[in-house]
Amino acid sequence: ADVQGNIEKKETTFSLNGNSNIIGGVFDFNIKNDVLNATLQNINIKEFLYMIKKPQIFDSKGNVKFNYEMLSKKGNLEMELLNGYFLDNNFSFLINQLLKFDLTKELYEKVSIFSDINEKIYTTNLNMKSSNTQINMKDGIFDFGQNSIDAKLNTQIKDNDLIIKLKGDISKPNISLDTKELLKNEIDKKIEEKSDEVLDEKIKDEKTKELIKSLKFIF
Repeated sequence: ADVQGNIEKKETTFSLNGNSNIIGGVFDFNIKNDVLNATLQNINIKEFLYMIKKPQIFDSKGNVKFNYEMLSKKGNLEMELLNGYFLDNNFSFLINQLLKFDLTKELYEKVSIFSDINEKIYTTNLNMKSSNTQINMKDGIFDFGQNSIDAKLNTQIKDNDLIIKLKGDISKPNISLDTKELLKNEIDKKIEEKSDEVLDEKIKDEKTKELIKSLKFIF
């Protein structure tokens, strides 16, 4: 990257600012004493993940805001991913095997990511939604010192609710699945189908059927 900017040193202050065209977008930064503020606008997220040597699991355009105090080693990171989609990875493979649903076909118009930074540990929240899915993460832990992840994804695929846990190496985490909600949904569907069959068989009056179905929603 070719960076253009200015450096200024006074008795009590030091400042450095610059900008560059990089990975399809624009990089701007400003350092004043020990505080760094940086933005990346309209960058290619797939190329960004490659540049920072992380798994290329998602492709989109994106905007990034980064604020960091270099002495305390604390700050925050905010990302907005636009019109993106999953690339083939272990997560999309698991969803496909379990639900016969191709996650890579879903378009995510906006994905919001926010991280609190404490040294090399990023505590992260994520929200993403497509026409058929919704994925949320609250307080997922990314430890870039240990290159590890400990996170839980609350995932909704059509009518199926899943809790997916990611743990271990960031580049290739162990993926485990809590199937309680999925099994509960399947059991509820079977009960609903069976009760409807009984209604159809035992009760012929349509108004009575509708009344009973309405009562079921109360409970």
